[in-house]
Amino acid sequence: MASDNQGWQDFTIQGSNEDEKLSAYYWPTDNPRGLLVIVHGLAEHAGRYDAFARYMNQRKIAVVAYDQRGHGRTAANGGKHGFVAPRQTTNILLADINRAIAWARQLVPGAPLVLMGHSMGSLLVRVALADPGLNESCKAAIFSGTAGHPGIAGRAGVLLAGLISLFRGPSHPSRLIDSMVFGAYAAKFSPVRTGFDWLSRDEAMVDAYIADPWCGFT
Repeated sequence: MASDNQGWQDFTIQGSNEDEKLSAYYWPTDNPRGLLVIVHGLAEHAGRYDAFARYMNQRKIAVVAYDQRGHGRTAANGGKHGFVAPRQTTNILLADINRAIAWARQLVPGAPLVLMGHSMGSLLVRVALADPGLNESCKAAIFSGTAGHPGIAGRAGVLLAGLISLFRGPSHPSRLIDSMVFGAYAAKFSPVRTGFDWLSRDEAMVDAYIADPWCGFT
């Protein structure tokens, strides 16, 4: 179903269980010379890539993206923003990437595949490409806002998150973890206009992110 005021077509991707459905977006173009699959980052959603996808369409690149579990319309339709699964989270998200790729290839058969991941999405794409089959079939990869190994701080964060999950439940929104991650980004900027100035030098983009109810959640 085409959206009334956006450039994409709306679809759903079947999850691992019958009642699991991922909200997906398709930006078609005539005679595509490539297929770009986007895996978005933490605390955002695929609809934010509309302008970028249209730009790629102008260059004859078809674009597919989807709202990851715990994000965007996928979470709004019976899920919870910020919560993916009680366990095996990484494996579930990796399986979703493969489902999205399979679905995208049905829409645009034969087109060279490029995978793009932003932030958390870039980390997932990097792990996904460790699979030899996907690696060989993927023409190129784009890693936006990616990161290296967090070291001791990362291990401490995982331990803390595990303790919070143990005592408060796996779906408990932790402001402490949120401040440790996003607060660290904001602390590097001074003076600041908002708590999300680290996101972009474009103030309009920062304001749009803050105003979006599907972005910046804890």
